[in-house]
Amino acid sequence: GDCFVVVHVEKHPFFERRGLDIVCGVPIPFDKAKRGATIFIPTIEGLKKITVPAGITTGQSIVMHGLGISLEDIKKQGDLIIHVTVEMPRKKADQDKRKLKMPQKKGYISKYPLTECFQRKMEKYYSQIR
Repeated sequence: GDCFVVVHVEKHPFFERRGLDIVCGVPIPFDKAKRGATIFIPTIEGLKKITVPAGITTGQSIVMHGLGISLEDIKKQGDLIIHVTVEMPRKKADQDKRKLKMPQKKGYISKYPLTECFQRKMEKYYSQIR
C-alpha cells in the first residue's frame, strides 16, 4: 500500500521564512535607536551581537547576509532580515498606573515593556534549546 506522511510545521516564536531568507521583528528602545547601540538578536545559529546604527527608525531593516537558509547543493545562502520597531518610552504616569494595577510585582516597572518581554522570550527560548 501507499504510505502518506503529513508534516505540520509549528510557527517559530521569532522567525518567518520567506524563500531562503529569514525575517525577524525586533523591538529596540527609543534611546538605543536614537544614539545607536549594541544589542543581541536571535539567529538560527543562536544569539548574535549587532550594532544598531544611530537614528534607526521603525520600519527600517537590518540585513545580515548569509544568515538565512542554505542550500548546499546549489551553494546558495539566504539572509536574515531584522525588521526594526522603535519602542517609545512609557510616560511616568502610565508606569505609576501599572504599579497600582500590579501590586504583586514590586519595584521598577519598565518604560520599555515590549523590548523587555522580547529579551526574556529570547533568553528562555535559547536556554531551552541548549
